[in-house]
Amino acid sequence: MTDANSLDPLGAWTIARLLCGEPIDGVNVAALSEPYGMIALNVSERRNGKKAEEIFEQVLAGLKPEVARGIREAVFATDPQKARPRMRGMSAGDLLKANLPPLRWVIQDLLPRPGVGILGGAPKAGKSWLSLQMARGVSIGETVLERTVLEKGRVLYYALEDGPSRLQRRILQANWKGNEDVIFLFGDSLPPLDDGGLVTLESDIVAHKPVLAIIDSLAAAKTGRLDENDGGQVAELMYAISRMSHNYDLSLLIVHHHRKMTTGSPLGDLRGSGAIGGAADAIMALYRERGESESKLGLDSRDAEGGDWTLGFTGCGWTFLGGPEIVEQKKSERNITKALKTLGDAGGTLEDVIREIGGMRRQDALNALQGLVDAGTAECQDIPQTSAGRPRRVYRFIGQSGI
Repeated sequence: MTDANSLDPLGAWTIARLLCGEPIDGVNVAALSEPYGMIALNVSERRNGKKAEEIFEQVLAGLKPEVARGIREAVFATDPQKARPRMRGMSAGDLLKANLPPLRWVIQDLLPRPGVGILGGAPKAGKSWLSLQMARGVSIGETVLERTVLEKGRVLYYALEDGPSRLQRRILQANWKGNEDVIFLFGDSLPPLDDGGLVTLESDIVAHKPVLAIIDSLAAAKTGRLDENDGGQVAELMYAISRMSHNYDLSLLIVHHHRKMTTGSPLGDLRGSGAIGGAADAIMALYRERGESESKLGLDSRDAEGGDWTLGFTGCGWTFLGGPEIVEQKKSERNITKALKTLGDAGGTLEDVIREIGGMRRQDALNALQGLVDAGTAECQDIPQTSAGRPRRVYRFIGQSGI
């Protein structure tokens, strides 16, 4: 990387000035391109009384070697005594010819790298089970919801709502083997993100070099002073997280809650300001009714096709079942099973079943009944009429009686 200075001369000049202890003439560090902005911010804060040069080298050590080398060359080639350069853009021609890295995924179509993902849902919807499933899959290279893990590696998992005992029970239930490269951090291991926690998160990322970091949950990772409905506060935090994912080349997944009243929009249903989802590259939303074993998973993404999936809950994780129509199909099958049990040994016709349910489209009921018959849960028999006419087709729940 020999063109780092030409891509952001203002960033290189700013860092060079900071290293020399010179004022930076009102440069807005947050507006610098990354990773120059992040480096300048760290150097300017001079945490723990360290020298600017020490902090500069420490931050570079967390970047890819070729990126660090290019930035170091750009900074040291800059004369800090010269007038402040203007930020330079790129022409359409330069952009078209630029040798830029391809789009990458940690989990195909779900978690980009780098990038920020959000997993939303109501309390007890199964969000933590799904995030644990993703953590395990990424750490051992195992498919997740029939999507390929394209970048296997270490996972940092901030279990801020669960203690070690509960998490141990969960991973035992999910049949973890102990060879998973997942590092769990609990409770106070991550200070609130709006009160020093970003520094800790960055330090953990530099130390452990994960391909995926999961924060479960956003509500537990902030103070009460940060108002989820304040777009300015939320945007500042979320875009800082987004910059971190790009600076250190990892995927960051944040677990968050839904509003009480949802509409089926993965972005719109996130609790709080729209800035929470606005900073995300991918949003997943679990819509699971209480007591149901199936859930709709809504997907919004900048770089992949969105849509809805149906997932089935196994008690310790999720399986991919198909498209959104499966949710209604499974619900219909459960309602019809309940109706057949109520009808008992005598069974009932299609009309009897619909009446027992309290109403359903005839074709939907017929499709669901046929599905139960095909699955061996129900059986049907054509019974001749005592007078001339078509036989009556009667359905029965298997287990109550045979034919």
